Amino acid sequence: MYKAASTYRPDIDGLRAIAVLLVLWYHAGFPVSGGYVGVDVFFVISGYLITGLVWADVRSRRFSFAAFYLRRFKRLLPALCLVVAASVLIAGLVFMPGDYLALGESLRYVLVGLGNFHFFETTQSYFAADAELIPLIHTWSLAVEEQFYVLWPPLLLGVYALTRRMPREQLTAFAALLFMLALVGSEYLARHAPALAYYLLPARVFELMLGGLLAVYGAYLPRPRETVLSLLSLLGLALILWPAFTLTRESVFPGFNAFWVCLGSALVIYTGGVSTRAASYRLLSQGPLVFIGLISYSLYLWHWPLVATANYLNIALGGFTGLAIVLASLVLAWLTWLLVEQPVRRQAGWHFTGVFAVLFVLPIVCAVGFHQYLRKTEGWPQRLVEPLRGVALTYLNDEPGRLFPTCHDKSVVIDTSSRCLIGAGEHADSTPGFLLLGDSHANSAAGVFDQLGKAAGQQGLMITSGSSPFLVDADRYRVDSAGLNELRPRYRERMENIREWIEGGYRGTVVLAAAWHRYLDDRSINFKPEFEDALAHTLRWLADHGNEVVIYLAIQDLPDNPEVRCIGLDSFDLSQRWSGLFSSGLLHPGNSCQELQLVYPAGLHEDNRTRTRQRLEHIAAGISGVRMIDPMAFLCEQGQCRAALEGRYIYHDVTHINFSGGGALARVMLQAGSNILQSASD
Repeated sequence: MYKAASTYRPDIDGLRAIAVLLVLWYHAGFPVSGGYVGVDVFFVISGYLITGLVWADVRSRRFSFAAFYLRRFKRLLPALCLVVAASVLIAGLVFMPGDYLALGESLRYVLVGLGNFHFFETTQSYFAADAELIPLIHTWSLAVEEQFYVLWPPLLLGVYALTRRMPREQLTAFAALLFMLALVGSEYLARHAPALAYYLLPARVFELMLGGLLAVYGAYLPRPRETVLSLLSLLGLALILWPAFTLTRESVFPGFNAFWVCLGSALVIYTGGVSTRAASYRLLSQGPLVFIGLISYSLYLWHWPLVATANYLNIALGGFTGLAIVLASLVLAWLTWLLVEQPVRRQAGWHFTGVFAVLFVLPIVCAVGFHQYLRKTEGWPQRLVEPLRGVALTYLNDEPGRLFPTCHDKSVVIDTSSRCLIGAGEHADSTPGFLLLGDSHANSAAGVFDQLGKAAGQQGLMITSGSSPFLVDADRYRVDSAGLNELRPRYRERMENIREWIEGGYRGTVVLAAAWHRYLDDRSINFKPEFEDALAHTLRWLADHGNEVVIYLAIQDLPDNPEVRCIGLDSFDLSQRWSGLFSSGLLHPGNSCQELQLVYPAGLHEDNRTRTRQRLEHIAAGISGVRMIDPMAFLCEQGQCRAALEGRYIYHDVTHINFSGGGALARVMLQAGSNILQSASD
């Protein structure tokens, strides 16, 4: 007899163990290149169990939304709140202000079940380098499940009502059609909007649906012979494990690649429900796997903050470090399961209102208040111990956006006052000799052109805004969470105000700086007309109005975050704090800034930079008065690029340089006899 989904099965806990171990080993740096598929196994299990429980209650007319969500809150929130609080405390010891503020911003989204939307909006990809430093990014999968819990029970109630009016065959065909549409939609999104597909429910719903369909229709499926059943169960395990070792972070995912993992999970669940003699049932019901499955939720929650902290401290994963993270995660998960999960789940007499207030509302209120405090204190640098506190404050104050707050914002009103002047300042004419226009990369170049302007005896006016290259007669769109182009009207208004100011009589040098590669290649920000056409039109318009144009290429992205990979490590002096581990060679030493990440390979992104430069040259071809400067030409030689000048890092983050670093870069240019402002005006 087929076991109902509401019946406890040790093999499902064993399957949970396989899922969480794949994720854990992958994140800990061991050679499981597609270990992230463990999350997809979890989705199938959740779809199966939740559907089974709800469907049984619906059919017996015992279903209650309050009772359902009470169980979910007691199951998920205590451990989540504990890990969130621990992550905040750990990050408070080592995170620099900007990163700590970003963590604080994420808290309310994580706790309310919208973490996947937040991380989709704030990271380029789950596999991006900056994502590896975010302690709570792994909660995106929990958010997907929570959104499923909101939508699925009402849908099942509607399906049950249809069973009285529609033959089971028709209902089955309709469900199969919906599943196929969801699968095809997932593949389409995975190819055309990979970040959206990875983070959001629409591309994952087929995985949860597959588990749900198995819960409803599993009892109606034919029962094979024992031999066939065992072969099917082993095939299921193979379909899970093969992708775990063959897929990579570059693979198209989820889509069809995830389907095979989900099919394997469904086969394991189905065969185990038919017979306890199925091969997978016997394998997965072993005590150690069942134990890991029981603590798998807490294990999943705990492992990533430890991994992210190791990444933040530049401790290489794999080897001893990876093993230490695995063991620490297991111990923390066991203690959380024993002291938090089990007592709360077994506690009787709790009412929905009280649990909702204590486990849901109160943590969110605390998270919002904490984030507001971090905003007010700009990441609370005072929490750090010396000398890191001094480094953080100096570092914070050297960020161009902080030095020129009214000159770098998204307001439609532009600031042309003396607050936004750089260069020669009081020793120059009152009329700016050059303009610095563009996005955050233009803002981060303020230090460069401040020094170049002083050397040229010119005063400059800086007008910049995040993700907003200067274009005339163009509209800017951003791809929203649904994959649709969303018009940003304030962009056009701001550009028109800059245009009117130039038309008011400005004649001189216009420096255009931006993350050119992003607008040329990244489809998450679009323009109408197309970016290439809009930029060509802008260059011609500036030339027609008597201006010389300098296209300043973006600074090279770093492979790692210098803020923490050098400054943080150097100030903490990890080699002294954990001298025993370091002297034994078990961990990489905390090198000083003189040794750590001072250089990186020039060819790291050379192909992309060359392609970007060639496309910009093609766009500017035939337009008089357009010059181009690549700052990396002054930072790179003999196959290496420098990340530090004059004894300090020039970068503010992986993408932007700080004000002092920009000044140091300008001095290198001047020593080489190059001042693009003088060349343009002579």
